[in-house]
Amino acid sequence: MASIKLKGDTSGEVIISAPSVAGNATLELQATSGTLATTAQASIGLKNLIINGNMQIAQRGTSFTGLTGISYNLDRWETTAYTMTGGQYQVNQSTDAPKGFAYSQKISCTTAHTQDVNNQFYIQQQIEGVNSSQLNYFVASPDTVTLSFWVKANLTGSYACALKLSDNGSSENNTSTKVYNTTYSISSANTWEKKTVTIVLDSAVGDVQVVDNRFAVSVQWWLGAGTSRDGAAANSWINYGNVSTDADNLDLLGSTSNEWYITGVQLEAGTTATPFENLMYSQQLAMCHRYYQRFQGGAAFTSGIVGCYNATTSVRALHNHIVPFRASPTFGYSALSHFDLEPFDAQPTSLSALTTGNLYQADVAAVDPTARVRGYAATITCDNSTGYFDFSAEL
Repeated sequence: MASIKLKGDTSGEVIISAPSVAGNATLELQATSGTLATTAQASIGLKNLIINGNMQIAQRGTSFTGLTGISYNLDRWETTAYTMTGGQYQVNQSTDAPKGFAYSQKISCTTAHTQDVNNQFYIQQQIEGVNSSQLNYFVASPDTVTLSFWVKANLTGSYACALKLSDNGSSENNTSTKVYNTTYSISSANTWEKKTVTIVLDSAVGDVQVVDNRFAVSVQWWLGAGTSRDGAAANSWINYGNVSTDADNLDLLGSTSNEWYITGVQLEAGTTATPFENLMYSQQLAMCHRYYQRFQGGAAFTSGIVGCYNATTSVRALHNHIVPFRASPTFGYSALSHFDLEPFDAQPTSLSALTTGNLYQADVAAVDPTARVRGYAATITCDNSTGYFDFSAEL
């Protein structure tokens, strides 16, 4: 006779035995209430809607200085600053992290400023609809989600964060986008604290949920807002507007002594924050590659794209993406001086990517200042250790 043993840590055990007679056996919960779930069960499968929540992947680099506007830094994480009036900030992948994590994202003030009335400063991750379509919202009885994260800062007090939902394809800063502003508190300076926020999703039946590859959901953490940008209603769903966040937020850019760290970010369905979902590095890197891929240079001939001269001064090379992109990617590179056209060791006068609308590959073109023979083989190489070319399909 087979049996299943349910064992607690100190309170004993329960054995469920299969009957020795033919037929089916049913385990039924009572109709009024009951739970058949555990932490282990909740962690089966991919539950975290946030990619790179442990700040492990950093294709673009680990330190970004002199920042003033909007930038992607650690993979999937976007920092936004408006009307900074001379202020500057820095983003780092830091090894200062709570137990169970190797990295965090650090945002610090490098040039202080007097806060402008229209100043907006926040960090966010935007989530596409294909990754959040399992959530049920814009219906009469929407799902509940729980946001959990570890945070540390030198400034104690009340900080603002927000959850956004696109209505019928609206962008994250569009007035049709719905936003839920709320707060969390940092109690002890320079101490890692875990925070949990539970939100019932919007029940506006007339709005339309995005379920394709466009922006659908975002999570924001506010680090400063001027007097014309704060004061929005808290703990309720409203339309996004110029009054962008509630009044409880601190001005991180007010002093070069200010710094703020975050890691272990998880957004999941349900009313309980479960343990952080640790993925294999390779799995998480591939998830990031859907939005951004960088190809770093190195020693001579070690990094390149093979092609040929399709005209006397034009090289065409086919580059295959590591994984398909979310949408048509944009092409970028470090500097023309980092590239050569081999075997002639000629520096190209231009570099571009054609047919970037193809999610799987790109036709990269380079112009040689010297005429060659059409049909010659060629390689576009990046032989500088700081050089790179990249593709981006961020939201």
